[in-house]
Amino acid sequence: MGVISMEAIASSYEHSCKHLPGEPDTLRFQKAETHMHALTILEQHQWRSILRGVTRLLGQLDRDLDTHSGLSLSEYSVLVALAESGESGVRMTQLAEISMLSKSRLSHCVDRLVAAGLVTRKRVPGDKRGFAALLTSTGFLRLAASTPAHLTDVHRYLVTKANPAELATMAKIADLMAVIEPEQ
Repeated sequence: MGVISMEAIASSYEHSCKHLPGEPDTLRFQKAETHMHALTILEQHQWRSILRGVTRLLGQLDRDLDTHSGLSLSEYSVLVALAESGESGVRMTQLAEISMLSKSRLSHCVDRLVAAGLVTRKRVPGDKRGFAALLTSTGFLRLAASTPAHLTDVHRYLVTKANPAELATMAKIADLMAVIEPEQ
């Protein structure tokens, strides 16, 4: 598969899009009432670098967790959230937000954790449809056993790649992105 140039994208939209004057090294198009914001060549490079880095980091952490503990990164994140929540557990809707998983993916993840004996579900008092997830003692032990290797991997793949100021900047940007609300 070859690289698709901005020129190729422009020509494919030419029949239904109107080219708008833009900044140097950018293309902007307007189709009906939708406006596509272009990225400069530098912004494209930065975006692709971020996407590639985050994807590789998360993929490697997921593979390493599976190798060391038999847990996926999503499962590990759910166990951490439950461990931090205390004995009352966490409502499934809150757990979906904390773990950054869709409700459907969270449900499947929690099903696997329940089947493994690491998590239980209980009804939320006063809510006929609400459930909370709780960490079992087996789940806590599994989390405790998997954490040292996972933190070593995080240190190796992330912390050693940047200085403290760069890590602080990355964390600040990640916090800003984490509050993006999905469009309805």
